[in-house]
Amino acid sequence: MNALRNDLSRRSFVSGAAKTFLGVSAASHLNTRVIAAPGLGTSPLKQAATARNVIYLYMNGGMSHLDTFDPKPDKTDIMGLTKVINTNVDGIRVSNNIPLLARQMDKLAVIRSMTSTQGAHEQGAYYQHTSYTQRSSIRHPSMGAWLQKFQDRGNPTLPGSVMIGNDSRHPGAGFFESRFAPLLINDPESGINNVKTNQWFTEERFHSRLNTAKQLDRQFAETYNVKNVRAYADMYDDALKMMKSEELKAFDRQRSFRPGLPTRPPPR
Repeated sequence: MNALRNDLSRRSFVSGAAKTFLGVSAASHLNTRVIAAPGLGTSPLKQAATARNVIYLYMNGGMSHLDTFDPKPDKTDIMGLTKVINTNVDGIRVSNNIPLLARQMDKLAVIRSMTSTQGAHEQGAYYQHTSYTQRSSIRHPSMGAWLQKFQDRGNPTLPGSVMIGNDSRHPGAGFFESRFAPLLINDPESGINNVKTNQWFTEERFHSRLNTAKQLDRQFAETYNVKNVRAYADMYDDALKMMKSEELKAFDRQRSFRPGLPTRPPPR
């Protein structure tokens, strides 16, 4: 395993995992590499994509790896009060802080070999989101932007990715077009703001003001017909599609969690 870990960089691992498990085909853009442990052969994995959605939880300020999935029972001087418990997978032990999750370890993949040369939280967070180190002149795309770039959005009227939280340092679309940027939602309790018009603001008034704005922008857009200017117009078009989408109810918390409806009991 040491030889495999040394030969396989984090970036190639993420790329290979995305192509294998998420159906992201980058063969025409990237040199394909086969990820296989020694002795398992070198045939490319041909697995159809099964995941349609990805929920990426970045626990900024969360529990340490020592207190969760990577305890160090032989280093009592750094473990503190944390104890180690067995899981339902032989050979994998975790912290006693997650006893219920320990029973589901056969459904998880724990990676304990990730390392970084970044010496500060901000640089490390950027590396975790993009697989690239920070550079003053380049902003790299996040995972959601890469997925949209290769396989487009799943719903033509809704954003392809959503970021919950108020983190202005998130790389977003990076050097990709702005249409690959995630929809930012500061507070999930309030859903998406400014998507519903007031009663007095009729459809006729709405389109009248929209047409006026397009006329004012037309000369500038024709003079500077470049990617960033076109992306500005595309942003308006995407916003209109989302406002009129019947699927917008997916962001309506009151609709999704109405009181009185039966709910699934918590796991035991």
